[in-house]
Amino acid sequence: GYINMKNKFIIKPKFDFAEAFSNKIARIELKEKWGYINTKGRYIIKPQFEYISTFNKDIAKGKYNGKWGIINKNGKFIFKPQFDYIENFKNGVTNVAIGNKWGYINTKGRYTIAPKYDWAFEFNRGIAIVKSGNKFGYIKKSGEFLIKPQFYNLDDCHKGVAHVELNGVWFEIRLGNKY
Repeated sequence: GYINMKNKFIIKPKFDFAEAFSNKIARIELKEKWGYINTKGRYIIKPQFEYISTFNKDIAKGKYNGKWGIINKNGKFIFKPQFDYIENFKNGVTNVAIGNKWGYINTKGRYTIAPKYDWAFEFNRGIAIVKSGNKFGYIKKSGEFLIKPQFYNLDDCHKGVAHVELNGVWFEIRLGNKY
């Protein structure tokens, strides 16, 4: 439940889990289903999701019947649950999995890069790490390879420098000041 500054209940305890309010809504869990309430305790989104994330720019991830989709603040799907996993949006793009392949979508639910990688990390400074087979490389937001998958291990690029492993030996490579 929720109490006011005088320790009086303004919303009686009835949820299994309740978060603090943010922008006049709070994420709640009831009987293993997630939803949102307003400051009066009324459902904005009835508990119906296996999981629901916090809202970021008026959208949230919702898991329904084992699949992930994106919902608006009314609980309506902007795009239907179809993904096996979806990360958080960053700069209008996120990485998603369908089956065992990863790709990228925008906030309209359109693929910017179709699922084709064995793993895809979020974009950071305009590039992302992707895995193809057992090797890693870097792609640009356009989907064009900056460096084709050829390394057994690598890390995020920092100030244009990345550390990569090839045949058990670690190297430092320069990707340019842009990254």
